[in-house]
Amino acid sequence: MSLNENITEFTSKLSPAADACVGLTILSVVLLSVLGNGLVLVICYRRRKKLVGTELLCVNLALVDFLCCICFYPLSVASSFHHSWLGGNVTCVYYGFGCFIFGLCGMYTVAAISVTRYLKTCHSLLHTVQSGRTNIRIVCCAAWAVAIVWSSLPLFGWGKYVPEPYGLSCTIAWRGYHTSAKDAFYVICTFAIFTLVPILLIVVSQCQILNQVSSFTDSMSARGIHNNLRHTEKRLSMMSRPTESNVRTWRPSCHRQLAHP
Repeated sequence: MSLNENITEFTSKLSPAADACVGLTILSVVLLSVLGNGLVLVICYRRRKKLVGTELLCVNLALVDFLCCICFYPLSVASSFHHSWLGGNVTCVYYGFGCFIFGLCGMYTVAAISVTRYLKTCHSLLHTVQSGRTNIRIVCCAAWAVAIVWSSLPLFGWGKYVPEPYGLSCTIAWRGYHTSAKDAFYVICTFAIFTLVPILLIVVSQCQILNQVSSFTDSMSARGIHNNLRHTEKRLSMMSRPTESNVRTWRPSCHRQLAHP
């Protein structure tokens, strides 16, 4: 690759005004994310001894977003204001590799949260057995390990990290399937394993939860209607039955009428 091609590849395709708007937008998102996720991490650290197993997944997700905003997004913000990508190919690989790790880890963490919510709602006994702190830590470590290993493959020639079309960010060469069978296989596997599978787990889990909640609501409504009917029948029977005081009051009046026609 020549120097001119390299400059063109890492130069923003947007106007300077658009780059400034993009930089300000990303900066705002970064500040809000750092503030929100940082607050979550501080609170969880203070009550770390009281955290249950499933809460560790939320901590892991907050950690993913926090570190990504601290370590990588500032480079994109600075490049937006500079109107070209800073650092060339080295920082491009650094940015693409790091963001891809955190993206894959975050995706599977969200899927794990959905699955644990499904187990808690629909299979409480299995959830009690599977949601211990040790098991959740294993899940978190597995998500990190798989994300790191899969994201490292482009460093060894299976796929690659390249600038995105607008020139202010770097990611996997999603269009690599046009140039290489190996890159095409990597892109297809990435899309199937790290996009379709987590989305499928999330959708199925949430649908099962909604179905369980709907069934529970219907049963409670039916039980409430049944209880209301029983309460109404009881009140009607009490109202139609003469009370003891009414009987005592009625009998003397009858005797008086018979004694004095």
